[in-house]
Amino acid sequence: KEILMKFGTSKAAPTNEDSFNKALINIYQDSVLKSKTNNFVIEESVDHELILQLVEKIHFGPEQNGAILIFLPGFDDIIQLSNLINDRIRHGYTIFMLHSSMKTDDQKNVFKPTYQGRRKIILSTNIAESSITIDDVIYVIDSGREKQKSFDAISHSSSLRVQWISKASANQR
Repeated sequence: KEILMKFGTSKAAPTNEDSFNKALINIYQDSVLKSKTNNFVIEESVDHELILQLVEKIHFGPEQNGAILIFLPGFDDIIQLSNLINDRIRHGYTIFMLHSSMKTDDQKNVFKPTYQGRRKIILSTNIAESSITIDDVIYVIDSGREKQKSFDAISHSSSLRVQWISKASANQR
C-alpha cells in the first residue's frame, strides 16, 4: 500500500499511469473497507484482483522482457491467481509455480528460459525468498503475507496461519 500511495500522490501533472495508480489504491482501500468488522480491519486474504492488475500493467506495458515473481502465502492463493491470469491474459506468458509440495523436477523448470516473446510469471510461496535466485526476474510483486506455523497452547496443536511478513523478509524478497 505504501508503494502505491507514493505513486498515487505524485505532485506531477496527472498521467495515465497516475490514474492507474490511483485506481489501484482505490481498489485496495475498497477491499479493506469491505472487511472492516467492529472497527478492526481483517486483512486475512490476499487481494488477487489488485495483483492481477499489476501483472496486466507490467505484461502489456512497454517493456517486453523480464520475468515477474509474485510472492503469495500458500498453494490455494497460487492456484486462484493462476486461474485469474489464465482467464484475463490470453497470450504471451508462461506460468511457473513454486511451492514446497511440488515435485523437484517441476520446480527446476522455473530456471529454464522461455521462448522468445513469452514472459515468465512465477507464482511462489516464500520458498523463493532466500533459497534460490532466478536470473531473469525483473519485477517482484509481494503480497506481504506468508504462512507461519503457530502453536495453540490451549488445544496443544500446531497450525499454519497467514501472517504479515517481517521487515527482514520484505527486504530479502
